[in-house]
Amino acid sequence: MDGSNAVAEQASVYRRLYLYGRLLVGHGWDTAAFWIATAYSIYTFVVPIHIQQRVLLAINIDPHHRLAIWGFGLAAFVLYAGFRAWSSECLHGDITNRKLAEAAVSRPRLSGYITSTPIIETNDRHRLYVYLTIRNQGLPSAVDNWQLRFMLRGNNHHITEASLSRGAHGSHGDTGNLLLDDTVIQPGGKHSGWLLYDSPESLLGLKVPDLFVDFWDTYGNPYSASIMSR
Repeated sequence: MDGSNAVAEQASVYRRLYLYGRLLVGHGWDTAAFWIATAYSIYTFVVPIHIQQRVLLAINIDPHHRLAIWGFGLAAFVLYAGFRAWSSECLHGDITNRKLAEAAVSRPRLSGYITSTPIIETNDRHRLYVYLTIRNQGLPSAVDNWQLRFMLRGNNHHITEASLSRGAHGSHGDTGNLLLDDTVIQPGGKHSGWLLYDSPESLLGLKVPDLFVDFWDTYGNPYSASIMSR
């Protein structure tokens, strides 16, 4: 996995260097062509012919200085083109970040926190209550589906909605079975309740294992909350 990530990051760096170089050359060529064409047009159309001839006769560049003049021009070209490329790259990054931020708030953003997991022993069964709070930082949404996951004796157990209890009372007689609750959680709001798994005594015991609660919003986006055994 680390190797594939490194390859992907390296490819991303090469791509950004390619795009930067393309922007560098593109901006530099456009800029140089524009100013050269503008200056030459003004010079040829505005300056009288006899003055143009005098200017040509007056230009006498020392051969020893030509390399320095060309180097200065090339440096100015690279610096200006580089600034334009950097400016375009920053603008592209700002637009991308803005689109990501808009996408993040254009859907529900739920998060779950498990507050307690009491187990009530009744006859030959153990009733596992999972109390949790769901918060929302995105668009309004209810929770559309639930699932419990835990591992016991080396075996993974997935408890779907079909195996969760639809009982109306919690471990203290309180109401709020989330399986029966379709409350829409508003942006910045939260909603609390519980889930109940009525387990055979031989399966669960009285010790709560590492527990995961998976849930989905009404748009099908997945979320998860967890609590580790003590």
